[in-house]
Amino acid sequence: MNTIINVSTHLFKSLVHLILSAIMELKFDKKQNLKERLQFLRFYTRWVKSVPNEVWSGQQAEYINSLFENAKNFSLKPEKYLKSIKR
Repeated sequence: MNTIINVSTHLFKSLVHLILSAIMELKFDKKQNLKERLQFLRFYTRWVKSVPNEVWSGQQAEYINSLFENAKNFSLKPEKYLKSIKR
């Protein structure tokens, strides 16, 4: 019986260690992700300022139109989606 308790305790400690390691990795990834997003925003801001409005606004329109086009392929109705995220 004592051996089972020792093994269980060891397994529990190992599981806790794995969870804490995963949490630390997620925190690191969040910091890296934020850094990369800010770098991209700075890059994109410089680009937008360096090209004529017609160029970047045309690309934005193309991107937004593609989102609307893709939404037609989404099987979940908007009302159902909004209900699901409110929970």
